[in-house]
Amino acid sequence: MATGMESLKETVAAMLKDSLKEALDPITKQMVENGNILRSLKERSETHAKKLNTVFNKIDSMQVDLRKNEKETSSCFAEVTKLRKKLNDLEDRSRSNNVRLVNFSSRH
Repeated sequence: MATGMESLKETVAAMLKDSLKEALDPITKQMVENGNILRSLKERSETHAKKLNTVFNKIDSMQVDLRKNEKETSSCFAEVTKLRKKLNDLEDRSRSNNVRLVNFSSRH
């Protein structure tokens, strides 16, 4: 009877194994599919992170350039103001140096 009992045990174990495999196959397939989806999402996330990093670096660079341009523009405005004052001063001096001749004939 020991052999009959062993045979029964093996049969029950094989049936249980087959039943579990059949029940777990869809779950296993779904887990594999979920793993693939997660890997794809991770790759996309890494790609987006790299692109976002590039965008932030470009923004930082543009901000540095903008500050530099603002300083240069401010310097140019100051120079223009200085040159306008100089021009006004020169024009005023030129007018004051003009001599008005009265009763002078232009025949000479």
